[in-house]
Amino acid sequence: MVAGFSSRGWTTDGRIKPDLLAPTNTETASNASDTALRTFNGTSGATPYAGGAAALERSWMRGGTGSLDPGKVNAFMILTGAQPYPFDSTRGAGKIV
Repeated sequence: MVAGFSSRGWTTDGRIKPDLLAPTNTETASNASDTALRTFNGTSGATPYAGGAAALERSWMRGGTGSLDPGKVNAFMILTGAQPYPFDSTRGAGKIV
């Protein structure tokens, strides 16, 4: 589910936002104590998942050698989202698959 505070809609140059959705509301260790937990939501919770997925896809796409245009990784991530085209202005390409 997309958070109520998340950006939605079309950009002034016609692109659909958001591009893609990643998991959020992740519970992780906190520095408050040895046993404390903290929940990260929004982009703070989703960024590690999206970044990890992009790194895995980039490694797979380049075959372990050479370099690769970041735009190709971005396009590949969007094309492999769970939401089939046409995308909407609430979920974009959907969840990372």
